[in-house]
Amino acid sequence: MSRPLKPTFLFQHEKPRPIGGVRVQRFTIRTHENYLFRITVSQKEKQLSRFKKLSQSIWHCQYHIVWVPKYRYKVLRGELARDVENLIRVFSQRLECEIIELTVQIEHVHILVMIPPKLSISSYVGQMKGGVAI
Repeated sequence: MSRPLKPTFLFQHEKPRPIGGVRVQRFTIRTHENYLFRITVSQKEKQLSRFKKLSQSIWHCQYHIVWVPKYRYKVLRGELARDVENLIRVFSQRLECEIIELTVQIEHVHILVMIPPKLSISSYVGQMKGGVAI
């Protein structure tokens, strides 16, 4: 009976270089079938991929915001709903915020958005509601 073979050679291609405080090494692994595989050893880099960077900080600030029209009237339909969605996307892009989810329903609006720490949530919501109301 033959045992499964493990990779036989492990060659280091380049010196480890720091990327955001994480040491990354590239290796080539040669198996018994002589297939070459490239892998990158950077578990912390994968964990940090959801984070954003500013000059002095790393952040991941997601906010779920819901707002409604006055008296919860059911007015967000058809072309008005499309216009509201487009305006929210434009204003968010202008403020350097990333919209993860945006749902405009008949009587309310749901936004899941990443707002950088340099921008307060109240100013973001104020600019969104003010810009969409015009």
